[in-house]
Amino acid sequence: MLANFVSTSAGMTFSFVVNGLFTFSAGRLTLRHALLFLASTGTVMWLFQPVVIHVLADVVEPLLVVKVLSIGVSFVANFVAYRYVVWPTTRAATES
Repeated sequence: MLANFVSTSAGMTFSFVVNGLFTFSAGRLTLRHALLFLASTGTVMWLFQPVVIHVLADVVEPLLVVKVLSIGVSFVANFVAYRYVVWPTTRAATES
C-alpha cells in the first residue's frame, strides 16, 4: 500500500510539473493549479473512466480492449480538462 501511494504520488507530481511547465507553458505553478489538477485528474480517473468502461463493456469485446480504449478516452479527457480548467489560455496570454 505504501509503495503504491508513493509511486502514484510521484507520477502525479511529475505529470503536474511537466504538463504545467512544458505542455501548457505555465509561467509558474500555483496551489490553485495543483488543486485543479488533482480535482480534474481524480474526476476523470474515478468517475469518468469507470463510466466509459461500463458503457464500452456492453459493446466491445474482450475486456482488455475496453480497458485500453478507456485509457485513450481518459487521456483525451484529462488533456481537455488541463487545457480548459487547470491551465486555460487567456486572451492577454495569447496576445503577448
